[in-house]
Amino acid sequence: MYSAPFEYHAPATLSEAIALLGRYGDEAKVLAGSQSLIALMKLRLAQPAHVVDLRKVDGLTGVREAQGALLVGALTTHAAMAASELVRSKLPMAAEAASQIGDPQVRNLGTIGGSLAHADPSADWPAVLTALDATVVVAGPLGERTLKVQHLITGPLSTVLENGELLTQVKIPLPPARTAGAYEKLPNPASRFAVVGVAAEVSLDARNAVQWSRIAITGLAPKV
Repeated sequence: MYSAPFEYHAPATLSEAIALLGRYGDEAKVLAGSQSLIALMKLRLAQPAHVVDLRKVDGLTGVREAQGALLVGALTTHAAMAASELVRSKLPMAAEAASQIGDPQVRNLGTIGGSLAHADPSADWPAVLTALDATVVVAGPLGERTLKVQHLITGPLSTVLENGELLTQVKIPLPPARTAGAYEKLPNPASRFAVVGVAAEVSLDARNAVQWSRIAITGLAPKV
């Protein structure tokens, strides 16, 4: 099936993208990696009058270390996360989780920010990033705000993002020494979405006592 007619926009700057989303409001949808929105549009489950493609906006891809965290651009692909030496060495759970997402096409086109903003209750990143105590940076007409990943998603395919707001960055704090984590999932054999997935991170003190632990589960409820 073909999508309903729509107007395509390819802004070159973040401010231009925010302005377009603010102008068109509920009639606009953001295109990041195209793996969710295009499928919904072809089925006519989503019929936006305007599609705002972020792929020409500078500064939304890549991973760097700063402020005791890894700063990940929202349009960084799953494949880039899996292949990044910085992610593999500093946050191996994130790299391992990224390598399990979908098939090669999904990993090479789908993005970390797109997954979070789409808010599928069976997605991998919400659980993984919640266990890693990650935050997201959201930019909009009134400036930037930062919130925890678990506070971003309100339910299936639903987030706290307002009209004109964009998820621009994911901040994942670097864990202290004697901290480890893992992500395990039972994937649907066709879609590779998690039937259930569990992410956990545990930190020990010098006496091997647990200082703190975080566990997040995907696939079992409307949200992580």
